[in-house]
Amino acid sequence: MNCLTIQDILEATHGEAIGLDPTDLRGVRIHHDSRKVERGSLFWALKGPHFDGHQFIPEAFDKQASVCVTAQRENLAQGPTIRVEDTQQALWDLAKWHRQRQATMVIGITGSVGKTTTREMVYCVLSQNRPGMRSPENYNNDIGLPLSLLEIQHDHTFAILELAASACGEIEKLTELCSPSIGVVTGIGPAHLEGFGSFENILEAKSELLASLPDEGLAIVSGDDPHCRSLAAFSPCTVIRVGEEDHNNLQATDIQIDNRQIQFRCDKSSFLVPACGRHLIPAALTAIAIGRELGMIDDEIRQGLLSYRPMKGRCQTSIVGNWTVIDDSYNANPSSVEAACQLLHDWKTKSRKILVLGDMLELGEHAADYHQDLGSVIANCDIDEVLYLGQFGENLKTEAVSSRMLAERISVFDEIEPLEEALNTKLEPGAVILVKGSRGMKMERVVQWLENQSLSNHKEIPTSPPKGNYETN
Repeated sequence: MNCLTIQDILEATHGEAIGLDPTDLRGVRIHHDSRKVERGSLFWALKGPHFDGHQFIPEAFDKQASVCVTAQRENLAQGPTIRVEDTQQALWDLAKWHRQRQATMVIGITGSVGKTTTREMVYCVLSQNRPGMRSPENYNNDIGLPLSLLEIQHDHTFAILELAASACGEIEKLTELCSPSIGVVTGIGPAHLEGFGSFENILEAKSELLASLPDEGLAIVSGDDPHCRSLAAFSPCTVIRVGEEDHNNLQATDIQIDNRQIQFRCDKSSFLVPACGRHLIPAALTAIAIGRELGMIDDEIRQGLLSYRPMKGRCQTSIVGNWTVIDDSYNANPSSVEAACQLLHDWKTKSRKILVLGDMLELGEHAADYHQDLGSVIANCDIDEVLYLGQFGENLKTEAVSSRMLAERISVFDEIEPLEEALNTKLEPGAVILVKGSRGMKMERVVQWLENQSLSNHKEIPTSPPKGNYETN
């Protein structure tokens, strides 16, 4: 993160310096998590519906923070303080102030699925020949985005930022803050329906990114998704559609998929992504589109895609003991679960394929229907065993059985311990286990349990691609 000075922060936030020199030009690193505070850094006390960072101010000073930003009027004698009316608004003010002083090109990415994967692939490509940054972790909301903006350095030529929302109007606010010149919509599906209220509202929210782009900007959408295609009308600038279908501006052809990699052609060039899952193709095409737009040659783009590695919890494949574990536990919605099932369907093995799935949360009043619909998807994906954790398992099982999947191949559990016991009886050598579920289901516990059960150390599958076969014709 940029070491902004005390003077910068006071100027941007119009805060009151208490126990500080307002002309202080010391650089300070900003933390909003008291656990990460270090000697000389600044602690920003944020307040939300379920937390209040002000209660951690004493801990921050104990860790030798040099200053804290607070909205409290009392108890200011603990150490040097910048007092503001609202710490959240002050953070936005500082991020906006900082953004206006950077010439960095911002790429905004939104969508119901694939934001982080797309962000990482675009970063792998662009960082081949220029300095830049991308959102750290999942910093994509009204707290995370301003913190991401503060990571932009003066020499960064690009910043790739995720934009997430759970209600209409939120992405519009985020785009006003970060001013993207390139906007990407990765895909649209039923996610966060409890906040949005309807699928139509999800469409409206995602359109806010494209509508914010400048006339000379660029919009990229998943052309195989009809909902994404419909958003093109909201963009004032050029729109590039990416996908496998013929109507796309950038099309993947000659697709070859195995358990470790995806190969395809785009125009006259061959590309390889060292990861599994056909659903990764739109992200790779987006990275190609942006790279070409910024003047990169295909050889550079190819090398960037070769450097991509899945992030933890997002289709990260590992050998655990005698099994292959695909950790896709970070989150889940109907679109991403369907993609995970397709991945298992495409997986080449003679051993047992096992899906360990948890509830998809935040789907509103139609949650049972969405889970039921997945039953037929699972029944047609060549999956040998399904172990389900949560309240909607019977809905899924009923539809899977009606789609001719044997009932004894689907087990439903209310607690994780009996699920793990049942899984233990199915772990034959060579088994492929894919673990997925919404964030609140904490399905990473199953991955950890598998690691504990293994007889050998956990190690990642080698992902180095075979030599050759990447030439440009």
